Amino acid sequence: MLAEYIDPKYLKKDIISQMRTQYKKDKYVLIEDFLQKNVLNKAKKELKNTKFRKYFIPDEYSFSIGRIKLLDFLGSKAFSQYISAITGEKVAKPHLCRFGKGDYTVLKDKPMKKARFAVILNSWNQKWGGRIMRGKDVFVVPKENALLLAEGGHWFVQYVNHHAKNLYLASNF
Repeated sequence: MLAEYIDPKYLKKDIISQMRTQYKKDKYVLIEDFLQKNVLNKAKKELKNTKFRKYFIPDEYSFSIGRIKLLDFLGSKAFSQYISAITGEKVAKPHLCRFGKGDYTVLKDKPMKKARFAVILNSWNQKWGGRIMRGKDVFVVPKENALLLAEGGHWFVQYVNHHAKNLYLASNF
Protein backbone atom coordinates (compact mmCIF):
# COMPACT_ATOMS: atom_id res chain seq x y z
CA MET A 1 0.00 0.00 0.00
CA LEU A 2 2.77 2.49 0.87
CA ALA A 3 4.47 2.02 -2.50
CA GLU A 4 1.28 3.11 -4.28
CA TYR A 5 1.59 6.57 -2.69
CA ILE A 6 5.16 7.20 -1.50
CA ASP A 7 8.24 7.49 -3.72
CA PRO A 8 9.88 4.04 -3.38
CA LYS A 9 13.28 5.48 -2.41
CA TYR A 10 11.75 6.55 0.93
CA LEU A 11 10.62 3.02 1.70
CA LYS A 12 14.14 1.57 1.83
CA LYS A 13 15.32 0.57 5.32
CA ASP A 14 18.61 2.48 5.08
CA ILE A 15 16.81 5.69 4.01
CA ILE A 16 14.28 5.32 6.84
CA SER A 17 17.21 4.89 9.22
CA GLN A 18 18.85 8.08 7.88
CA MET A 19 15.59 10.01 8.28
CA ARG A 20 15.22 8.70 11.85
CA THR A 21 18.77 9.84 12.68
CA GLN A 22 18.17 13.31 11.26
CA TYR A 23 14.81 13.54 13.04
CA LYS A 24 16.38 12.68 16.40
CA LYS A 25 19.19 15.19 15.86
CA ASP A 26 17.23 18.17 14.47
CA LYS A 27 13.75 17.48 15.94
CA TYR A 28 12.33 17.63 12.43
CA VAL A 29 13.00 16.36 8.91
CA LEU A 30 11.83 17.70 5.53
CA ILE A 31 11.57 14.98 2.89
CA GLU A 32 11.31 16.33 -0.66
CA ASP A 33 9.53 14.65 -3.61
CA PHE A 34 7.72 12.45 -1.10
CA LEU A 35 4.56 11.39 -2.94
CA GLN A 36 4.46 9.56 -6.25
CA LYS A 37 3.94 12.15 -9.02
CA ASN A 38 0.59 10.66 -10.09
CA VAL A 39 -0.68 10.80 -6.46
CA LEU A 40 0.35 14.45 -6.11
CA ASN A 41 -1.23 15.38 -9.46
CA LYS A 42 -4.47 13.62 -8.54
CA ALA A 43 -4.59 15.44 -5.17
CA LYS A 44 -3.89 18.81 -6.81
CA LYS A 45 -6.65 18.21 -9.36
CA GLU A 46 -9.06 17.28 -6.57
CA LEU A 47 -8.18 20.50 -4.68
CA LYS A 48 -9.78 22.56 -7.46
CA ASN A 49 -13.26 21.23 -6.58
CA THR A 50 -12.84 20.92 -2.82
CA LYS A 51 -15.09 22.92 -0.53
CA PHE A 52 -13.43 24.44 2.52
CA ARG A 53 -14.82 25.65 5.82
CA LYS A 54 -13.16 28.61 7.55
CA TYR A 55 -11.98 28.22 11.17
CA PHE A 56 -11.13 31.45 12.96
CA ILE A 57 -10.39 32.32 16.56
CA PRO A 58 -8.44 35.63 16.50
CA ASP A 59 -5.95 34.83 19.26
CA GLU A 60 -5.36 31.23 18.10
CA TYR A 61 -5.73 30.61 14.35
CA SER A 62 -7.24 31.39 10.99
CA PHE A 63 -7.34 28.76 8.23
CA SER A 64 -9.77 26.56 6.30
CA ILE A 65 -10.34 22.81 6.32
CA GLY A 66 -11.50 20.59 3.47
CA ARG A 67 -11.40 16.92 2.50
CA ILE A 68 -9.68 14.99 -0.32
CA LYS A 69 -9.15 11.26 -0.87
CA LEU A 70 -5.42 11.43 -0.06
CA LEU A 71 -6.42 11.91 3.61
CA ASP A 72 -7.66 8.30 3.68
CA PHE A 73 -4.12 7.10 3.00
CA LEU A 74 -2.48 9.65 5.32
CA GLY A 75 -4.84 8.59 8.11
CA SER A 76 -4.27 4.87 7.52
CA LYS A 77 -2.63 2.43 9.91
CA ALA A 78 0.07 1.68 7.30
CA PHE A 79 1.05 5.36 7.03
CA SER A 80 0.97 5.79 10.81
CA GLN A 81 3.34 2.82 11.17
CA TYR A 82 5.65 4.31 8.53
CA ILE A 83 5.79 7.64 10.40
CA SER A 84 6.32 5.76 13.65
CA ALA A 85 9.34 3.98 12.13
CA ILE A 86 10.93 7.42 11.66
CA THR A 87 9.71 9.30 14.74
CA GLY A 88 9.16 6.50 17.24
CA GLU A 89 5.63 7.84 17.85
CA LYS A 90 2.13 7.30 16.57
CA VAL A 91 0.54 10.33 14.94
CA ALA A 92 -2.96 11.78 14.89
CA LYS A 93 -5.11 11.72 11.76
CA PRO A 94 -4.61 14.64 9.36
CA HIS A 95 -6.84 17.39 8.00
CA LEU A 96 -6.59 19.19 4.69
CA CYS A 97 -5.69 22.75 5.67
CA ARG A 98 -5.71 25.75 3.38
CA PHE A 99 -3.77 28.83 4.41
CA GLY A 100 -4.47 31.93 2.33
CA LYS A 101 -4.21 35.71 2.72
CA GLY A 102 -4.33 36.67 6.40
CA ASP A 103 -4.26 33.09 7.75
CA TYR A 104 -1.97 31.89 10.55
CA THR A 105 -1.68 29.82 13.70
CA VAL A 106 -0.42 31.33 16.94
CA LEU A 107 2.48 30.07 19.03
CA LYS A 108 0.92 28.32 22.03
CA ASP A 109 2.07 28.40 25.65
CA LYS A 110 1.78 24.62 25.89
CA PRO A 111 3.98 22.71 23.47
CA MET A 112 2.53 20.00 21.24
CA LYS A 113 3.41 16.67 22.78
CA LYS A 114 3.25 14.25 19.87
CA ALA A 115 5.04 14.11 16.56
CA ARG A 116 3.37 16.10 13.79
CA PHE A 117 3.44 15.84 10.03
CA ALA A 118 2.45 17.89 7.02
CA VAL A 119 2.44 16.91 3.36
CA ILE A 120 2.77 20.11 1.36
CA LEU A 121 0.68 19.87 -1.78
CA ASN A 122 1.64 22.98 -3.74
CA SER A 123 4.53 25.31 -4.45
CA TRP A 124 5.08 28.33 -2.24
CA ASN A 125 6.96 31.62 -2.38
CA GLN A 126 8.85 32.49 0.81
CA LYS A 127 7.93 36.18 0.30
CA TRP A 128 4.29 35.28 1.04
CA GLY A 129 4.99 34.36 4.67
CA GLY A 130 3.38 31.13 5.81
CA ARG A 131 6.64 29.59 6.98
CA ILE A 132 6.19 26.68 9.36
CA MET A 133 8.02 27.83 12.48
CA ARG A 134 9.35 26.31 15.67
CA GLY A 135 9.87 29.14 18.12
CA LYS A 136 11.84 32.01 16.59
CA ASP A 137 14.86 30.10 15.35
CA VAL A 138 13.78 27.11 13.28
CA PHE A 139 11.57 27.45 10.25
CA VAL A 140 10.65 25.45 7.19
CA VAL A 141 9.67 27.12 3.94
CA PRO A 142 6.87 25.02 2.41
CA LYS A 143 7.99 23.10 -0.68
CA GLU A 144 5.65 21.30 -3.04
CA ASN A 145 5.43 17.55 -2.50
CA ALA A 146 7.44 17.58 0.71
CA LEU A 147 6.74 15.74 3.95
CA LEU A 148 7.58 17.62 7.12
CA LEU A 149 7.92 15.49 10.25
CA ALA A 150 8.23 17.53 13.42
CA GLU A 151 8.77 16.60 17.03
CA GLY A 152 6.28 18.12 19.45
CA GLY A 153 7.09 21.59 20.66
CA HIS A 154 6.08 25.14 19.83
CA TRP A 155 5.25 24.91 16.11
CA PHE A 156 3.05 27.39 14.26
CA VAL A 157 2.32 28.72 10.75
CA GLN A 158 3.52 32.29 10.23
CA TYR A 159 1.05 34.95 9.02
CA VAL A 160 0.34 34.65 5.29
CA ASN A 161 0.54 38.10 3.67
CA HIS A 162 -1.66 39.76 1.05
CA HIS A 163 0.53 38.67 -1.90
CA ALA A 164 -0.08 34.97 -1.26
CA LYS A 165 -1.97 32.35 -3.15
CA ASN A 166 -3.22 29.38 -1.13
CA LEU A 167 -0.98 26.92 0.71
CA TYR A 168 -2.42 23.41 0.98
CA LEU A 169 -1.21 21.09 3.73
CA ALA A 170 -2.46 17.63 4.57
CA SER A 171 -1.47 17.94 8.20
CA ASN A 172 -2.07 17.06 11.82
CA PHE A 173 -0.48 20.29 13.13
